[in-house]
Amino acid sequence: MGEPTIKDIWGISPSNIYVTGVALPDKGLPYKSFLLYYNGKQWKEVFVTDFGVQFLRVRSDRSGVYLGGRIVDQGAPDTLVFYRYRGDRLKELLATTKEIQMNTINGSLFFLVNDTLYHSPPDILRDGIPLPTQNVVYDLNGRSVNDLFFYFRGGTGALQRCRHAVSLPHRSPL
Repeated sequence: MGEPTIKDIWGISPSNIYVTGVALPDKGLPYKSFLLYYNGKQWKEVFVTDFGVQFLRVRSDRSGVYLGGRIVDQGAPDTLVFYRYRGDRLKELLATTKEIQMNTINGSLFFLVNDTLYHSPPDILRDGIPLPTQNVVYDLNGRSVNDLFFYFRGGTGALQRCRHAVSLPHRSPL
């Protein structure tokens, strides 16, 4: 196995930390992804995939560990995926060729799928809030469910009280 590359680190305390990343096998594709866990005393390899997925993001809540990434198939568009790891089982929740993001904000998981924001796991997608942009959303952040911000090519957007979205003009901090 080639050198591993860490793609994301997520923890809710010094004794509850997850790390995900990728490694390219010595003989080329497919990529292998891994999930590591730190319990405050030692690191444990939770799993290494045996298929060509690249995990790029990890988040967790009471219902499990969520992984976001992509499956690379040469000659075809990348397939973007969400998985949930729970009880020694990795379950695919969503696969699409559209844009997806996820983040935990003040203890709540949010999923962005095809310009619609969901406050539920992607296998239950309901009550989505459409975002007012046709641009690719790069990231989602905020302070609470009532105060969310998203960043996209050409600007920034805000969600207030999680009912409607507004697009803000791009302003350079310089």
